[in-house]
Amino acid sequence: MIKKIAVVFGGNSCEHEISIISALQVLHVLKEKYEVTPIYISKTNEFYSSDLMMDISYFNKETMFNVKDKVTLDQTGNRLVIKKKFKKVTIDMVVPIMHGTNGEDGAIQGFLSILNVPYVGNSISSSALAQSKILSKKILDVHHIPQLDYKIISNEYMNNDIYPCIIKPDHLGSSIGIQVVLNENEYKVAASKALRYDPNCIIEPYIIDFTEINCSVLKKDGKIQCSNLEEVSHNDDILSFHDKYEAANKTGNTQRNITPTLSATQEQTIYAISEEIYEAFDFSSVIRIDFMIIDNEVYVNEINSIPGSFAYYLWDMTFIELLDIEIHEAIREYMRKETLTLSFNSNVLCSSNGIKK
Repeated sequence: MIKKIAVVFGGNSCEHEISIISALQVLHVLKEKYEVTPIYISKTNEFYSSDLMMDISYFNKETMFNVKDKVTLDQTGNRLVIKKKFKKVTIDMVVPIMHGTNGEDGAIQGFLSILNVPYVGNSISSSALAQSKILSKKILDVHHIPQLDYKIISNEYMNNDIYPCIIKPDHLGSSIGIQVVLNENEYKVAASKALRYDPNCIIEPYIIDFTEINCSVLKKDGKIQCSNLEEVSHNDDILSFHDKYEAANKTGNTQRNITPTLSATQEQTIYAISEEIYEAFDFSSVIRIDFMIIDNEVYVNEINSIPGSFAYYLWDMTFIELLDIEIHEAIREYMRKETLTLSFNSNVLCSSNGIKK
C-alpha cells in the first residue's frame, strides 16, 4: 500500500521556477491523503529536502541552500531512501514534477528506474519522444496523423523558405525560445536566438486564424480514456511564457472554455487521433495533446507529458482523484516491468582469456 510519496522538482532547466510552482500545487493536493516529502534539485544538481519547502517563501530566500537540508538518495528493495545526516526517510513512490530538460525528457525517469523505485509518469522512451518536437513529428508522419508542414534547423543548417513562420526549440516547453518571424530579414537573428536554447529547432507556418483545442488522455484500469475538450484563448499572437505564468498573478491564467463549439466530426476526429497517439507513443500515464483547427480541419500541434499534462480541470474529477488514478496505474506499470527478465547468467568472465589489446 502506498503511504509515503516524494515529489521531486527543480533541476537544471530553463523551466526550473515553473517546476517549483507545479510541485507545490501537487504537494498540497497529495498531503490530503498521503505522507509527502519534497525533494528539490538545485540548478547545480544538488538534492535538498525540508518541510519548509511546502511554502514558496522558502525559495525566495538567499539562504535557501541550507547545508542541513542537503540529502542523498539511496534505495532498499523497491523503496527510495532519503538520507539527511542522522535521519532517514523511506519512500514508497515518487512523483516527478520536473519541467523540461532532465524532467519531461526521460532523464529523471531513467534515474528512478535505476533505483528500481515506482514513479508516476510515462516511461523513459515515451517521455523522451514526447519532449522532442522533432521526434514527435516524425512519429506522427509514420502514422499519417495530420500536422502542419515543418522544417528542422540547426547551426549547421539554417535554410528556410517558410514565411511567416514560428521557430520552436526542439525540447523546451512553457513557450521559452518560441518566436514569430514575419519575413526573411528577421529570420537569421531569430533563428540564432532560438538555437541558443537548443541545438535543433522546428520551423512551422505562422497561422493566425485557428482554434486551439486541448485533450487529455490517460489510462484507468489499463483502458485508455479521453477527457473533456478545451478551447484555449490567449492575449498574444502566440501563447507566451508571460501569458502562462507571469500574467497569471494579475489576471488569472489563460481563459478556458471546456465546452467548445465543434462539429460532431471534429470531436470524433480529435478523440480518435488522441487514442492513436497514446498507443503510438506507448504512453502509460496522463498526457495532454494540443490541436489546431484550421479551415475546419484538425491538426496536431504538440504532445505534453507530465507535469505539463496533468490538466485535471479537463476531467470530471478532482485533482486528488486524478493523482490517485496515476498512482494506481504507476503500481500496475511497475508490477508489469517486475515480471520481465532483466539479467542473464553467463560464465563469459570466467571463460575469458583477458581483454585483447
